[in-house]
Amino acid sequence: MVCLRLPSERWYECRACPSDGRVCQYQARRRSRGGNGSYSPEPFDCNDPYDLLDKTDKEIADYENQMLKIQESASLFEVNVPDFKQIKQCRKELRMLKQLWDYVAIVETSVEDWKTTPWRKIDVENMDIECKKFAKEIRAMDKEMRTWDTYTTLESMVKNMLTSLRAVGELQNPAIRERHWHQLMKSTKVLWSRPFGEIGC
Repeated sequence: MVCLRLPSERWYECRACPSDGRVCQYQARRRSRGGNGSYSPEPFDCNDPYDLLDKTDKEIADYENQMLKIQESASLFEVNVPDFKQIKQCRKELRMLKQLWDYVAIVETSVEDWKTTPWRKIDVENMDIECKKFAKEIRAMDKEMRTWDTYTTLESMVKNMLTSLRAVGELQNPAIRERHWHQLMKSTKVLWSRPFGEIGC
């Protein structure tokens, strides 16, 4: 057989494949988790998450190619190889993180658009429905994400928006008078710059 004529060094190299694979997996897993055991290399205030996601994707792809070569070499000599679960987990978490950041972009775009809406045109009911839809879809995401900084911050953003919308709904009540606004500004220590006539008070 051809394999019997291979140099002994090559045989030992292939025999070492499983342990090399474990080292590779450990390195990939540690790098993808940011080295601190918390998988979220891109915190919520990250300036360019997609650039970092692309870089991480390439790193994981390199490890996957290494694992494929190890498996091919090991199968040639009928050597048992590990399942490379850590590499697969890295890939799974990267997909989840990409999904999460896509949703962050959707929510942030909606919220920023709502902030530019004139007071009289704020449709609290429809915004509230949209926010509750966001909250439901966030909860439906993989449970593994729930400890990630990006997930918790996104969840808080939607909850805060729902609270704000309830307050806006109450402030749009025709029963609110100018003296109520003065009391509100005094309590919150925030000055309302719009003319009261514009908000229907």
